[in-house]
Amino acid sequence: MPETLDIKDIGIIKYKGLCDFDGLYNLIVQWLKSKGYMVLETVYKHKVPSHLGAEQEITLTAQKEVTEFYRYNIKIEFFIRDLTEVEVETGDKKKTLSNLRMEITPTGKLRMGYEGKYE
Repeated sequence: MPETLDIKDIGIIKYKGLCDFDGLYNLIVQWLKSKGYMVLETVYKHKVPSHLGAEQEITLTAQKEVTEFYRYNIKIEFFIRDLTEVEVETGDKKKTLSNLRMEITPTGKLRMGYEGKYE
């Protein structure tokens, strides 16, 4: 029977302010892929903007087979509130950034015997 162990309870990362969210998201996905993880976006919810801004909920799941007995599972949840787009000038270039409140919740698990070969 497969057994799952929590690797580490990291907690919640909170941020409020300007952010290049698309850049952050792409950086996380590319880093996971470079480490050999298969990455899927399992949840994407976008709520219609209120007067404060839009809300988004995004969940990334990543898996990496270490051996035929061990597999790492990583889940990263993004909860974004009060999302508005802001155009910012840096030098003579204009860039669109996100003004937001964001919570990132990463969790990791070690799955053993996930293929059922060792029962």
